[in-house]
Amino acid sequence: MGFISKHKRQLCAAGIIAALFFSLRVASLVYACAVTGSSSYQPTISQATNAFHNAGSNSLGPGYFSLPDLESGYPDKTWVSPSIPCVLLKAMAYVESSWHQAWHYVPRGSTGETLATSSCGYGVMQITSGMHNPGDLPPDVQQRIAEDYVYNIGWGAKMLVDKWNYAAGDTAIVGNRDPQIAESWYYAVWAYHYWGWINNPNNPDFPSLRPPFDGSQNRTDYPYQELVWGFAAHPPSEAGTQLWEAVPLTLPPREAIATTPGWINTPQPSHQSPCTTPSMEYQISFPDIRKRS
Repeated sequence: MGFISKHKRQLCAAGIIAALFFSLRVASLVYACAVTGSSSYQPTISQATNAFHNAGSNSLGPGYFSLPDLESGYPDKTWVSPSIPCVLLKAMAYVESSWHQAWHYVPRGSTGETLATSSCGYGVMQITSGMHNPGDLPPDVQQRIAEDYVYNIGWGAKMLVDKWNYAAGDTAIVGNRDPQIAESWYYAVWAYHYWGWINNPNNPDFPSLRPPFDGSQNRTDYPYQELVWGFAAHPPSEAGTQLWEAVPLTLPPREAIATTPGWINTPQPSHQSPCTTPSMEYQISFPDIRKRS
């Protein structure tokens, strides 16, 4: 009996040590993120909408940055001024954070703890690239991604443009690569979350007979881009207000998406969703942020 009790005590002690090590390991992973202890202004719906329109129309204004030009056309290519269909930015941001820069318990129009996950995703667009370690991006850029919802949305738009341009070299192209057509961004939206088999619509981890996503189903049953397409067509509401006008984007047929995605026809019917009436009606709770750029 004495041996058994001693053995149990040893196992218990080992378990405690293992649990403590795991907790410290998780804590160290969180601590390793680029910005810690930050606060952010929680935008109102109107302010977030203005930011999406300004980001999508490359009109962020003084103190921010311009989006890269877009590679357009196929097979002949040219460079065009950047613009992003607004419904994509809005739906992506809803999938990522439900349009929150601070944690969801922080009321809109006030300031609170920045929404930062254990995977180092920050703010409205859940920016992770360059946000895992201090110095992965310039410190002022990391700080503004974490604290300034406008900068965060703009940086997400920039990342989406980068994914669009990267896809050209990877031959993952939709139709004639017209950036005004929302369906042309299918591969870029896919790549924004994770460019790989994990978001391939033919991945058997997703139910093969799944209906189109409409916001009511389990999100884990759908690849990222299908969540975005679903919310685009079925806008959510907050406080009784629909967040954007529905755009019933058309998905490409799954059989057209190979294991290694390549050129596909533009899904029909196709849709445009320009970002119009840009506004500079921002409210930033960190006015000194702009001075650091």
